[in-house]
Parts: sequence; C-alpha cells; structure tokens
Amino acid sequence: MNKVKAGKLDEITYCVGCDQGCYDGFENMDVPHVTCLLNPAVGREKECELVPAKKAETVLIAGGGIAGLKAAITLKKRGHNPILMEAESSLGGQFVLAGRAPRKKEMEDAVLLMAKQAENLGVDIRQNTRVTADTIKEMKPHTFINAIGAAPLIPDIPGKELGCVVNSHEVLAGTKEISGNVVVIGGGLVGTETAEFAAAKGCRVTIVEMLPQIASDLGSVRKTCVLENVYAAGITPVCEATVKEIQDGKVIAEKGGETLVFDCDYAVLAIGAKARCGKELEEACRKAGVAYFCVGDAWGARRALNAVREAFDVALTFDREDVRKDALKPKKRVFLTGASGTMGLETLKQLLARSSRFNVRALVRDSEKNRTLMKKYACPALEIVWGDMADYETILKCVTGSDYVLHIGAMVSPMADDFPKETLYANIGLRPVSALHDGIDAHVKLIALGALPADRRVNIRDVRCQTFSAPERGDALQIVKRQLLQ
Repeated sequence: MNKVKAGKLDEITYCVGCDQGCYDGFENMDVPHVTCLLNPAVGREKECELVPAKKAETVLIAGGGIAGLKAAITLKKRGHNPILMEAESSLGGQFVLAGRAPRKKEMEDAVLLMAKQAENLGVDIRQNTRVTADTIKEMKPHTFINAIGAAPLIPDIPGKELGCVVNSHEVLAGTKEISGNVVVIGGGLVGTETAEFAAAKGCRVTIVEMLPQIASDLGSVRKTCVLENVYAAGITPVCEATVKEIQDGKVIAEKGGETLVFDCDYAVLAIGAKARCGKELEEACRKAGVAYFCVGDAWGARRALNAVREAFDVALTFDREDVRKDALKPKKRVFLTGASGTMGLETLKQLLARSSRFNVRALVRDSEKNRTLMKKYACPALEIVWGDMADYETILKCVTGSDYVLHIGAMVSPMADDFPKETLYANIGLRPVSALHDGIDAHVKLIALGALPADRRVNIRDVRCQTFSAPERGDALQIVKRQLLQ
C-alpha cells in the first residue's frame, strides 16, 4: 500500500498466478512452508534480510533471464556491483516465452518489470554480449554467476531433422509458424501449453505423451485449468505412447505394442530442456581464482521457482567466507550406497544441504516405495542409479568418476532409527583408503556397520573386480567388500 500511495508501482512485485510456491507448496506435505516464485523470502523473512555489503564486490552474471535478473537486483540492493551480460538483444529469457502461452501474459510482464527494476537501480546491463572464458580472464571479478539457462531438448528420433519439425520454443517465440495438423511430442507443462497456443491459431492438435496422463508436472490447480482448456479447444491427448519416427506428413508412435500413425503438417518437439554447457566458464573461473556459482536452468532445467530461489540465495550469501570457500573449489562427487535406509537417507540429506560442495550419486534399490521417497529429494545435485550392490557393472559405473565412496551398511535398530544424526557422526570417522581407476582418486569410507542378512553377504562376495585397469594401486570395491565382511 505504501508503494501505491507513493506512486512507486514499478517497485511492486505482482502475483503471476503460478501457484508454484503458495498453493502447490501448501498442498505438498514435504514442503516445510509456502513461499513465492517472485519473492523467495516468503516464509523465511528473518534469514533473508538484505544485509548491506561490508565491501562492494564486482559480480559478473551471465544470462539475463529471471535468475540472472533476480541475482543482479538483489546484489545491487545490498551495495555490490553486478554486471549483467546477456547474449541476446532482449532480457527475460524463457519466462518471456512462458508468458506467450495462453492465460500467462502476467509472467512476461513480471520478468520485463524485473528488467526495468534492474535498470532503475543502476545495474550495469550489457545486451548482445556473450560471456566467454576470455571475459572472465580479462575482468577477473570477485564472483561469477552462471545463469545462462537451458536449451530445448531434442530427442534422438529418426526424422528430427525434417523441415516439418520445430521445437516448442520456436513456436512460442514466433520464429517458426505452424498450421494445419500439428502433433505435439511431449505432454508436460510446455507441451500442453504449446498445444493450446497452436489450437488458438486454428491448428488441429494431437498431443503424444509417454506417461499415463498429460500435464503430470503441474500442480493440481493449474492442471485442472489446463486440462479444461485442452479439452475445450478440441485437442486430442494420446497417452502411454512413444514416438518412434517422424516422416514427411506423419508421426509414427507405438502404444501397447500397436503402431499408431498421426497425419501432420508440423511436429513440435516439447519434451523438456537441457542445461546449456557452462564447463568452459567454470574452468576459466577455477584458473582465475574466481568464485563460481551456477543457478536456475543452467544448473538443471526445472521450474522458475527453483531458479529465482537459487539466484536470490547466492546474492545473499556469496560474500560469506564459508560460502566463498566452497565456491572456489570444484565440486566433489560422492557415490552413496544404502541411500533409502535410515542412515543413508540422513547422509543424503546432509550432503545435499552442501550442494555447493558435493554432487551425490546414490545407488537405490528400484521399488515404487523408493521412487516415491527419492522424488522428494530430486535436484540437479542428485543422480539416482537404480540397482543393487550385487550387480558388478552397476557398482563399476557408480565408482567410476566418483571422488568419494560412502558405503552405508545396515545399522542395528533402534539406535539408527531413534538417533540417525548421532549414529552417523559416530560412524563417519572411519579411515579413508585410496583407490584409483583410470586415474581417478576415490576415497572410501565404510559407514554404519551392523547386522547384514546372509543373502546380502553372498551377493556382495560375488562382486568381481578384475576388470579394473589398475587393481594393484587399490580397488574401491575390493576394499569395501573385505571391510564389509570382516
């Protein structure tokens, strides 16, 4: 109200009706509190107070989408010197595209308002300027924030290179025109909204989706709204179908062992996005001694809620000594076994709490229960490998490229159930041993030894490790096996 009275309408954060942080958060019992996509301080106001900078630091931000803009605005308000570089001629990124979908213009308006706010605050904004390794080397900022976003994921489907094939970003941006019969491949959020967009242009639209239902990645309120409009627009969803090939004038799919053929003038790929590669930028930061952060879709394609939260948190904490210390080092990959158990889950949560330092590769037995459990912790820092300790090839895959191996054995209840943190700390100090495979160091810790069923011992004993290229210099699996069976 004070901003309205003062006529500062451009400083107001307007609701975009996304429901991601509020209603969806309220509905999800695994979320500790509701929040807001555009105001990630909601629900944690005290810890998110904007503390004035003790020393103004230069922070280079690559990418002028919603994450980059949020970081720049927050940094400037704290008294730092953000430099925002955007490769394109306009700001807003994919949030602008999101606003092109039916009933979502508020999103485009919101991110364009953020761009105006950044400009009004005096943020150094450089459009048509791509950040390169040389940029970082020459500028050598205190900190670099990678917010370059994601690009459309193009599946390896025969025919994807045909002229009738376009992607959802091109359609929503208006750089590719479509008409006639349109088959949208992918029925998630982007696919359903692209289908609506096409239908509004008079196209006859079919959605082909692999999952049992379309719009499965939407919250319940938005899903209801989208489905109502999909059916009202005469769009035909075909679920549990896999596209096998695209030909001129047709899309060929398979459902339940039967071949389906859809006539089309255009096929629209809408199966998601993939983070743009920022490896060269990260390596440049390491060489120059520049703290490196990766936020939003550049870290892993997800929702705008995640992008804004991550950018905001980095802008709040990047100048803390402990945070900067982590950001100056390359991340370590930890291979974790037993992640679905009491001790393993506690270890997983603590590692993910330090996602600025660790990426976690977790081996989990495949079951409906475990898939539901692991879904709660899904994030770019977590890679799930579905399998079992009895399978050598799976273990080999998990150990290869890992810096640390944490093997979580069985703990005797009720100690681990009642005191998971205390039990973890009591067992985590075991002596690490070095293992080399193709020149990669892996430090192995055997944690939480306890009673193991006889059949599990047999399975583990059956694991063979002779194919390692340098067994004489240490073999992580052999070490785990010997220690486990002592």
